[in-house]
Amino acid sequence: GQVIIFEKDGMRTVHRVIDKAIVNGEKRYYTKGDANEKMDSSYITDDEIDGLVLFRIKYIGYPTLWVRELFHT
Repeated sequence: GQVIIFEKDGMRTVHRVIDKAIVNGEKRYYTKGDANEKMDSSYITDDEIDGLVLFRIKYIGYPTLWVRELFHT
């Protein structure tokens, strides 16, 4: 259930680990976004993990959304 930050195909993503396995000596993490119905189509390795989400601050992203709405109207 740990939330990780990883980079895959040049894109940084924050998703939750829903399963992990060791295949041929390689750790593989299977992830899913909390708002997504299905898990991600590929796995993540240790090399792709940039960090862990340790806590979250509720509503911290709202000012960014307000500014976006202000300039896209």
